[in-house]
Amino acid sequence: MRIEELRKRLLDISVESSVKTLRRWGKNGIITDHQENVPGTGRGNYEDWPEKALEEAAAVWAVLHYKKGVTTKMIETVKESASLVGPGGFATYIIPPVTRSLKGVREIKYTDIKLQLAPPDIIAPDGSNEIEKFPGKSREEKIQLFDELIKKWIATVAKVQYTREQEQRARKAGKSSYHKWPLHQGAIVIVVHRRIYQPGPRSWFWQFESLKIGGRTEPGEPDTILLFERADGKETDTRKILAESISFGI
Repeated sequence: MRIEELRKRLLDISVESSVKTLRRWGKNGIITDHQENVPGTGRGNYEDWPEKALEEAAAVWAVLHYKKGVTTKMIETVKESASLVGPGGFATYIIPPVTRSLKGVREIKYTDIKLQLAPPDIIAPDGSNEIEKFPGKSREEKIQLFDELIKKWIATVAKVQYTREQEQRARKAGKSSYHKWPLHQGAIVIVVHRRIYQPGPRSWFWQFESLKIGGRTEPGEPDTILLFERADGKETDTRKILAESISFGI
């Protein structure tokens, strides 16, 4: 797509970025840069921006506007960490206190299990820890913000993909209007994986399969990211799998 179309489609989802800013982001590798394309009109080459640039530009904008103190210097770390969720990257489950029933059976509510996508350390080639670049009074606050930004990135990409799919369906149906998912509207985003290897009782390696929106969050609640496992034609919340393994002592 041309740069003007990229900017227009961003404006359609309330993302305001100038042509100059988009070109700078592309040149600096913050978003996927354009290629030169020959349209065959005799007018020479023109900039051809990929769909991925639309998703990334929206995500960059959402991350930069998430909290004061977030800068483009942090974008590369957030972008790489968010993309790792796709191929099966880092995810930690934070387990609440486990209780025992009257029969002595260990019980845990899977909905109380929290998911953290931010790794505790990211060591740069120069030996520095990338976590330290994020604002926060303590290391815990820095990791928490990093985690929130990763989830914001993933959720924004899912919202852009949802809007694009709705647009494509509308075109096929000959309709001009379609539902757009506003970036400010909280979403429950489901990342579907397939388990490919299990090195330990409660640890897995995953292969990414799909990203989709499963519903809205409550008003005022942030975006929620859930990891689902696809097996035997079914998709299961991995928190359920983990809760069952704890309850049965696996």
